[in-house]
Amino acid sequence: MSAGPAAMGVLTALEALPSLLLAVFLGVFVDRIRRGRMLFWCNIGQGLLIGTVPSAAAFDLLTMMHLYLVTFSVSALALAYGLAHTAYIPVLVTDRRQLTAANSSIALTDSITAVAGPGIGGLLVQLLTAPVAIAVDSASFLIAAVLQASGRGPDPCRQPRRAGSDCPRARASRRSGASAGSSPSLSAREVSTSSTGASSPSTSSTACESWDCPPPRLARSQYWGLSVRCWPV
Repeated sequence: MSAGPAAMGVLTALEALPSLLLAVFLGVFVDRIRRGRMLFWCNIGQGLLIGTVPSAAAFDLLTMMHLYLVTFSVSALALAYGLAHTAYIPVLVTDRRQLTAANSSIALTDSITAVAGPGIGGLLVQLLTAPVAIAVDSASFLIAAVLQASGRGPDPCRQPRRAGSDCPRARASRRSGASAGSSPSLSAREVSTSSTGASSPSTSSTACESWDCPPPRLARSQYWGLSVRCWPV
């Protein structure tokens, strides 16, 4: 494509630009949606966008503007994936004592791909040519999406609670506790508060936290779906 140093500099800058412009907004957005679904669609989006590069090259339609758009979009999706990925691990691991081991395993696979990826990517470029290597890169994202979809469990949408709001299970428990006069799970203050129809933010928060459902276990297909990432080629 006869791209000069200036064009390559712009391409490199666009890869880092989403972290500067979108990190704060994506963090808030990811915290309000279903993270497992976000991971799935980020993989699908990156796979399809990267797949347009070898497709355009095959028909001699590839331009620098195309590469600019793909680079920025893929980097933005990778940023959203990273934020959702970090927040989704605690939802999948049932035993909190194993959370450190789970995070360590994911970090280990990320480190391995970060170290070995460039070398393997360069080897693929030499053996298969750059368009084919990029097509393999695109397929890795789609494979990761399939693995995540096949093993995904319940994916709660964690909306921030307003002051004085309550979760359904805590409200049901208060009603049953108030009718019975006492409840082993609620204190006398909570029962009296629910009987008067008022609720304080601290009481609501305590009740909701005590009734949180345990998250599902991390399935093998989910682990590989979270771990399988493309190598930079």
